[in-house]
Amino acid sequence: MPTDFVESRLLTRGHLIGQIVDDLAGIASQAKQRARLHLFDIHTHVEDFAREVLNRTLGLSLTNLNAERSNNPGLDLGDVKSGWAFQVTADKSSAKVNATLEKIDGDQRKAYPNIRILVIGEKQGSYTLTGEPYEGSKFTPDMVWDFNDVCSRIMSLSIDSLADLADYISRETRRVRIELEFPDEEGRFPTNIDHLIEAVPKPQLSRGAKMVAHLSAKGEFLDSNDTEEAIKTLSAKLASLPRLTREVFKFLVERRDDQTAGTTDDFRIADPKLRRLYRGDDLNGDLALLEEAGLIDGNEPDEPRGAPYWRIYFPRQKSRFSPSPDRLPQRYESGFA
Repeated sequence: MPTDFVESRLLTRGHLIGQIVDDLAGIASQAKQRARLHLFDIHTHVEDFAREVLNRTLGLSLTNLNAERSNNPGLDLGDVKSGWAFQVTADKSSAKVNATLEKIDGDQRKAYPNIRILVIGEKQGSYTLTGEPYEGSKFTPDMVWDFNDVCSRIMSLSIDSLADLADYISRETRRVRIELEFPDEEGRFPTNIDHLIEAVPKPQLSRGAKMVAHLSAKGEFLDSNDTEEAIKTLSAKLASLPRLTREVFKFLVERRDDQTAGTTDDFRIADPKLRRLYRGDDLNGDLALLEEAGLIDGNEPDEPRGAPYWRIYFPRQKSRFSPSPDRLPQRYESGFA
């Protein structure tokens, strides 16, 4: 086998393992901060995350036992076929280990001979587990795990399994860390919906004096009051749209077709041209929003060899600031959705 191929595989394994270790360490650190405040509750999503990580690492088929029986005593995750089960907790104390084992009944011990406690955070440096319920359960300190113990078991995974695990953890890390956030003194969480949505813009409007002057110089006269109202209407329409959609509208106006660039009543841009110029991820979505707002509409070619195009509209009052009333936007079904 070529040396460079072997080195490439080793580098890939090292990168994936490093990514997994770093992501789990970040989650553990945040859980550890919660534990310092005695916030030991674990959200169901965190339990499900732990289940998927353990399944992919150990080749198990753990299910969430709490989904089958609310607050299942002692155990959170179980795989009857393999006999493995886990209690998932943020509480690393010996008292928590003791309380967990005391809740496990005889039927559960029989169904799950391999019981572990997984600490989301960092387990204690050592545990002294003597007497009952430890001896009866044959439970030893090495059966208390944290993510470091999980990471020590990923080393033997195949490259495909490592890639699968790294991809899953990467996708879910942000959501898990959000679930592990704790509120400030006023009950506010660091991440909330206000951080995930765009603020409503506050347009700064002019009276359109420059536009009126520009068109007047070309012999096209607009009423300044009508123009001001049209600008207000346009601003209100744009303010209701997402920022990227507003920027797409600006782009359409700026890059409109040359043959119509000198007119005020028929701005357009050819659809093929638009799609070659714009590299955004969801152009169709932005066009649909602009069309719904009455700012553009899709049209079939004017000539047999012509291209389909988008006509661009501006709000019209009594002036020629937009297409005439009989050319108001209509929704076209072909080729533009």
